[in-house]
Amino acid sequence: MTDPTPEFVKVVSPATLEGGATFEAEVDGKTFMVTVPDGGVGEGDNFDVPYPTDDAIPVAVAAIAVPAGTTDVSDAAVNKNEVGAFQVPTGSWRNDCCSCFETCCCPFMMGWCCFPILMGQIMQRMKMNFFGCEKSANENQAPICIAYTAATVGLFLLGLIIQLARINYIGPIIWFLWGLYMTTVFTCARMTMRKKYKIEPGCCGDNCCDDCLYVYFCSCCTAIQMARHTHDENEYGYNLTSQTGLDDDAPEIV
Repeated sequence: MTDPTPEFVKVVSPATLEGGATFEAEVDGKTFMVTVPDGGVGEGDNFDVPYPTDDAIPVAVAAIAVPAGTTDVSDAAVNKNEVGAFQVPTGSWRNDCCSCFETCCCPFMMGWCCFPILMGQIMQRMKMNFFGCEKSANENQAPICIAYTAATVGLFLLGLIIQLARINYIGPIIWFLWGLYMTTVFTCARMTMRKKYKIEPGCCGDNCCDDCLYVYFCSCCTAIQMARHTHDENEYGYNLTSQTGLDDDAPEIV
């Protein structure tokens, strides 16, 4: 005989949050949205919430959930329902677009010298497809970072060959098409990320114009800003060789 489904679970807050704030928790393999009760909670505080239904909707934050009535919440450290506890800012970017000089040298140099590769890492991390949109549930994750790395290196070598062969008219055509694709896809990727975290555009209404302006006029700073937003760089450092730009132990974006 199987154990009856509990009516409530005890949720441990991943951070100090105001009343009405939302975050994500997981119990019995189910990811669900939690609303902080009136009065707010402190980091590590626990409170009871209804057991999630099958149609629970995930958002952008993770926590630990254990069966209601558990007296020692620290047991969650070895509980099978433990997930990485971290918070992705919503409502505004974690860092200003012009604060790229504040980050460490690796993402800074990647953004300024190889921003298509950095964007490939961001899109891989955010589970996007090659069009900068969130992939569907039944769609396999495309190797975006590997593809963009190969394209960047390949186009660099192709440019050298074209220059040596003095075929002057081919190079501009190739670079125009690649630049058009990059601008379009990165605009879609920024808009997808901005809407996921409920970040209002800076101008031009709730459409892609704001994203397009940032990508077109300062793609390097924009890529760095996006890379710094999902994870606190002081806790989860940048990994140059990773397809997501993060170490394997960094919490996964749901």
